[in-house]
Amino acid sequence: MRKEEKKEELKEEKREKLYFVLIILLLLILLVIGISAISVTVTKKGDKTNSITTGRISLDYTEDTNGITITNAMPMTDESGKAMSGTNQYFDFSVTSTIQGNAAITYEISGQKQDTSTLKNNEVKLYLEKKIGGGYEEVMKPQHFIPLTSTTDIGSEKGTMLLYKNTVDASKTDNYRLRMWVDENTKVDATQKTFTVQVSLHANAKAK
Repeated sequence: MRKEEKKEELKEEKREKLYFVLIILLLLILLVIGISAISVTVTKKGDKTNSITTGRISLDYTEDTNGITITNAMPMTDESGKAMSGTNQYFDFSVTSTIQGNAAITYEISGQKQDTSTLKNNEVKLYLEKKIGGGYEEVMKPQHFIPLTSTTDIGSEKGTMLLYKNTVDASKTDNYRLRMWVDENTKVDATQKTFTVQVSLHANAKAK
């Protein structure tokens, strides 16, 4: 009887151990599944979707031309050039950005020298202002015409001069005033000389 009882006890212990092992395995499986499920949920919550619905930009001119020309002008200092206010002595234009959606527009204003120009690049000065509040403020100090050596990421072309770069994230209109004059160190003679710069605009839109 004792031998049979011991055998039964051993069988019972084996069953209990087996049940215990099965329960542990089941718990481990559930734990792994639970962690995976939590991980997936967190990942989904961390996703962020950005989209550009619309990004448009336009360059508007207040005159019939889209640039400024020096014709047989006399050399002058930067201070005098910056203060010019007579007819054809400055060129006003505006950049209008229209943004719908979570986007930002970066634009570049550049000047393209016309082939008919006879003054040299270092014989002229360009100066750009932006209207802020009730007046205009300098955004590019007086500089000689400096052509780009390569096309920019935004698209301003090689050979043009980059005047200004700006980024906007809301619909707005920016007003600019461009002046150009003959550098004070330029030697002039009786030969008529000219320099013409046309204003160009390049831009791209990206999700914020």
